[in-house]
Amino acid sequence: MDTCLRDLDRPMRLRRSPLVKLPGVHRFAKRRHPNNPHGRVLALQELLMRAVDVSLPALSARERRFLERYASGESIAAIGREMGMSRSHLSSVYRPTVGEAVAVALRSLVDAAP
Repeated sequence: MDTCLRDLDRPMRLRRSPLVKLPGVHRFAKRRHPNNPHGRVLALQELLMRAVDVSLPALSARERRFLERYASGESIAAIGREMGMSRSHLSSVYRPTVGEAVAVALRSLVDAAP
């Protein structure tokens, strides 16, 4: 999940994720991006962005700020400087927490994909 969040704004990097092979991502791609050779990648990107949005209310204010910045491509070191926290703390505490929240939301969205 961490790699996907880091590459959220670079869809062609998402093509390496095993998540593009999920049946729900395939179904979503067929509906949203028919006949597009990059449909699964675009579908995964869209589902991940939705999962981030769905996850935000379940997180604390600081976790939300971390997730929003991390998903926009900022480095953990830069986020840590802005938040007044160490990179190692954000990596070991915040990143797994927000990653799990997004994974739960993504799983729900993928399972619900028609």
